[in-house]
Amino acid sequence: MTRPLAAGLVRCLPTVASTMDEARAAMDDPRIVGVRADRQTQGRGRRGAAWMDWPGSRLLVTYTLRGPDCAPDVRHRLAILAGVAAAEACDVTCGIACGLKWPNDLLLAGRKVGGVLLEALGGDVALLGVGINVGGGGTPGLPGADALLAEADDAVCDRLEEALRVRIDAWRALLAQGQWDRLVAAWRLRDQTAGTRYRAQTDEGTVRGKAAGISDEGLLLLRLPDGRLVETAAATSAMA
Repeated sequence: MTRPLAAGLVRCLPTVASTMDEARAAMDDPRIVGVRADRQTQGRGRRGAAWMDWPGSRLLVTYTLRGPDCAPDVRHRLAILAGVAAAEACDVTCGIACGLKWPNDLLLAGRKVGGVLLEALGGDVALLGVGINVGGGGTPGLPGADALLAEADDAVCDRLEEALRVRIDAWRALLAQGQWDRLVAAWRLRDQTAGTRYRAQTDEGTVRGKAAGISDEGLLLLRLPDGRLVETAAATSAMA
């Protein structure tokens, strides 16, 4: 049975190595549905990449998801769900319309303001990490990064986190009713992936191409130089 996030507790900590690790350690307490921190010293992104902390106000949280939608054959759908939910939470809380870039980036005017990370724990359990730069200055060495607002306080981050849980719960409920196509449509309305160059591993080896959106199953559609369209679940942005 799917456990709603809004009905549980989110543990708030000042500084942690990683909210993912803290959420994993808190799994034995059934009351806790997530762990949030003001700062991470060893935050990580997709495929082990480092998540650079942001000087200013940010939302750093990891939720423990339990339910049939965490099963291995459908778990990838949760990343699509989390992206849409995060964008909608930004709309509701900050009045900011964010775009999405496959598989896990939240964009504002083409610049990254957040991301999601999904880690499988086996069976019907997964960890969902969300990091959003809510307000504050820039980060040296990250010219492609930005924040939602020039300034934000803790109250804005609190409202954003609450809205995020509500939107995650709402979409999980719709998926339980078989409305996956509705979620894909919502993601496509915010899609800023098209035209991005990606590198992917296929049966033919490493290929490069330009994104042509996402498939009905939420996978990346990649247009190769010879015109062929391939579907992939494993690709990384490529400069060339």
